[in-house]
Amino acid sequence: MAEPPVVIKPVAPPLSHLRSERRGRDLLRPALLTVVATVLVGALVWVFTVRAPTPVANPPPTPASAAVQATDNPPRDAAAGKELAPFASLEYERQLAAARTQLEALVQVQLMLKESMQVGAWGAAAYQAAMDRATEGDVAFQARDYEAASAAYADATRQFQSVLQSGQERFEKHLADGNRALAARDADAASIAFAAALVIRADDTRALAGQDRAAKLPRINELLRQAANAELAGRFNDALALYDEVAAIDPATSSLDERRAHVASETRTQRIRDLLTTGFAALEAREVGKARTAFNAVLALDPDNAVANGALQQAANTGDFDRIKAGEKRGTDAEAREDWAAAIAAYEQVLAIDGAIEFARTGLVRARAHAEAMQALAAIEAEARKLSSPARFEAARQTLASARRQAPLGPRLRARIDAVERLLQRYETPVDVTLTSDGQTDVMLSTVGALGRFSTHTVALRPGEYTLVGSRPGCRDVRRTLLVEPDMQPVSVQCEEQLTP
Repeated sequence: MAEPPVVIKPVAPPLSHLRSERRGRDLLRPALLTVVATVLVGALVWVFTVRAPTPVANPPPTPASAAVQATDNPPRDAAAGKELAPFASLEYERQLAAARTQLEALVQVQLMLKESMQVGAWGAAAYQAAMDRATEGDVAFQARDYEAASAAYADATRQFQSVLQSGQERFEKHLADGNRALAARDADAASIAFAAALVIRADDTRALAGQDRAAKLPRINELLRQAANAELAGRFNDALALYDEVAAIDPATSSLDERRAHVASETRTQRIRDLLTTGFAALEAREVGKARTAFNAVLALDPDNAVANGALQQAANTGDFDRIKAGEKRGTDAEAREDWAAAIAAYEQVLAIDGAIEFARTGLVRARAHAEAMQALAAIEAEARKLSSPARFEAARQTLASARRQAPLGPRLRARIDAVERLLQRYETPVDVTLTSDGQTDVMLSTVGALGRFSTHTVALRPGEYTLVGSRPGCRDVRRTLLVEPDMQPVSVQCEEQLTP
């Protein structure tokens, strides 16, 4: 029993119908879009079915529909005038399917090229060559030479892909050229490069942005020139303001961050120079506090600044020297006033700075000696009555002699020495003191000893304070202070108060 004939359903026509379109005005023909849509939605579907006993009605043939109809008729052996055997029919279908698959690939890459690039200005010849090869594939397809059609479609696909790759490479090169020109701030070269990129891809955001930046370059270049002049003139604040203006126009301007950093560094350097100048001027004027403030401000900006560190040491030395000189003056002024406490304080402050300073060491010894002499003489005067004691009198004489050896002898010290000398002369001369008693009281006199019992007793005593003690059995002891002075009246001492048995 014979195999049923193969019936092929109608499919979209190949590209041969595009040959009547005008070339060059629009290389992508509207009819091709119909093919693309048909291919992409899977119009290329065919199935094997049993041939109907009655013929299928077809519309009146056109060049395109005739080609379709030719492909849809059952495969036949033209020489024998009969349908192909099953194996040959299957091979025929395989070649047809391969041609259709290759055609689909062709349409896809051609559509991709059309949608992504404008080819006319730079790749028209290559594009037309690809279209011509595709047309050759159409001719072969219409002639049912599907192997030749597949080869032609494959060649056209590769040619379209080559055009696509070339366009991409050209575009990327123009874009890179434009960006390099922007970095070099070459407005003309940047504009040309980005314009060339836009010829290939008219709506590319990178190229449009580059073209916009290129248009701003003349103004940016002028601002950068003004900023450079401001830097050279040392007007760093003006330079920073100009760089801010550049950033507002195009933040991506090349070297802008480096320029700002350089200005900040120069501003810092200038500030350090100004502070050092201020510090050394203050040091020269011996304004040590002001100098220290300036040098410490330098170190706040540059902690390792050797000049500021050295200057601070110099300021410390200068400050110490000034404090030492001031302490010396305070000490000598205090000595001149015989204000020995102030002199001691001044010399001690100097020695706290440098304990080896000789004038402060000798001055401190001198001031302390004078202060001690003044205090000792004052104590003698304050307790003159106790000079009746031989020990105290001798100590007073030694104190007086030591005070006389002090140098210099200022008016205050000399007056105190004279007063104590007169006091000692007065207390050195004995006074005859007459004591009276009842002859029954035992009398004791301090610094002298027991005087015994008497009615009247005369004793030579130096002026001063003495203590008389009288005691008698059965009576309460009597104790009285005796202040010896020249021309004294007799002094009575006796026990009179009886003790209660």
